[in-house]
Amino acid sequence: MKTLLLLCFIFFSVFHYQAIILENQQTLTFFIEQLLPSLFLLCILVQMISLPQKTNKNSFIQKFFHMDTASFFIIIKAILLGSPAQSYMINSLLKEHKLTKNQAHRFIICTAIPSFSFMMMSLAFMTSQNTALIVFMIHIISIFILLFMTRKTAISLNNTHEPVSLYQAISFSLHTMALILAYLLITASLKTLLLIYLRPLEDMIQLFMEFSSGCAYYAHHQYHIFYILICIGFGGFCSHLQIMSGCKESELRYPDYLKFRFLHIFLNLALYSIFRLFLI
Repeated sequence: MKTLLLLCFIFFSVFHYQAIILENQQTLTFFIEQLLPSLFLLCILVQMISLPQKTNKNSFIQKFFHMDTASFFIIIKAILLGSPAQSYMINSLLKEHKLTKNQAHRFIICTAIPSFSFMMMSLAFMTSQNTALIVFMIHIISIFILLFMTRKTAISLNNTHEPVSLYQAISFSLHTMALILAYLLITASLKTLLLIYLRPLEDMIQLFMEFSSGCAYYAHHQYHIFYILICIGFGGFCSHLQIMSGCKESELRYPDYLKFRFLHIFLNLALYSIFRLFLI
C-alpha cells in the first residue's frame, strides 16, 4: 500500500510538474526570505543558553508545574526555538539520558508552537504587530495550562549540564534547517496536488497542512485571528511529520500527540473568546 501511494505521488507530481515547481519556488523563497533569516540565528543563540546547575525545591515552579528550574529553562528555550527545533532539542536530552521518555513526551506535546521569531516577526509581517502579540500571548497561556494539566509527570534535571559550544549549536541549527526545508518542499508538493483534485476543500487544506502558508492564506481574512489560532494551534501536518520522524527515540505515539493538538486549539479559542469579552 505504501509503495502504491508513493508511485501515485510520483506520477501525479510529474503530471502536474508546472504547478509543483511553482509552489516549491514560492516555498523556497518564503523559507529563504523570512524563515531562515529570523530562525537560524535564533536557533544558534538559544542552543547556547546554559541551564542552571542549582534549583530551588520549594519554588512556585516546582509546586505548580512539578518541575525544577532547569526544566523551566527548557520550556523557555522550547518556546524560543519553536517546532520542530524544540522537539529535536528535547529528543537530544533524552538521548543523553537527562530525560525519561515520559518527561520528553510532556515537553514535546505541551510546547509545540512556532518559534518566537515566527510569531513576532513573520506573523507580524503577514498581519500586524498587535495580531502577532495577541496570538503569541494566547499560545503562551495555553502552553502553561497544558503544563499544569500534565504535572503528574514530574521533571527534575539533576545531571551536570555541559554548555553547548558554538560549533555544536551551528551543527544542530544546520541539521534542523535542512529538515524543515525538506519537509516544507514535500508538504508543498502534496498540498498542490490536493488543491488540484480537492479544490472544494481548499480552506481545510490550507488550515491543517502547513502553518506558515496557512497563516499567509488567512492573514487578510475578516476573522483572521480565529483561523490563525486554529492553524498554529494544530501546527500543520508538515510539522507533525517533522516531529514524529525526528524524535523516534522518544517513541511518542501520534494519536497522543494529535489529541493534544486539538486540545491546544480548544484552549486557544476559549482564551480568545474570553479576551474578546473583556475588550467588549
